[in-house]
Amino acid sequence: HKGLPLEVFASYEAWRRVRDMDGETGWIHVALLSRDRSVLVTGQGKVPLRVRADMNSRIAAEVEPGAIGKLYTCEAGACDIGFDGVRGWVARARLWGVHDGE
Repeated sequence: HKGLPLEVFASYEAWRRVRDMDGETGWIHVALLSRDRSVLVTGQGKVPLRVRADMNSRIAAEVEPGAIGKLYTCEAGACDIGFDGVRGWVARARLWGVHDGE
């Protein structure tokens, strides 16, 4: 699926070994990958998309599990994500595609 976040964990020439959220692995040609980072919303129920990184800030929208968003930046507990023209902060714990320490 276009935009689906993948973890690249090995490379050989123009090939990248990738892993998806379910742990499935495979090789993919670098031409089929994008430099744009994306994340996948996980868990049960809708997740609030907040206007600031503060998880008590106003809710701009709600996002369904399985939604794929463009990753802009992360702070300790939240990441700035864009979804089809709506941008805001999502709790880091509800995202797949972001590593600790990023």
